[in-house]
Amino acid sequence: MKEYQQIITDEKKDLDSKIGRLTVLIESEKFDSINPAEQVRMKQQRTIMKQYSDVLGARIQNFT
Repeated sequence: MKEYQQIITDEKKDLDSKIGRLTVLIESEKFDSINPAEQVRMKQQRTIMKQYSDVLGARIQNFT
């Protein structure tokens, strides 16, 4: 694997981990205590992060 490919692979792995942690928070009871406007922003953030992860995944699939 080329160096830039490893960087992209590592980036996706890190991003997916962050998405997982954010999802756990969003699905927790603690989330209900967060300001509603902030809840909306957090959900938007997760959506965008997932889209970014999908793009990285497509790039990784194209490595072969």
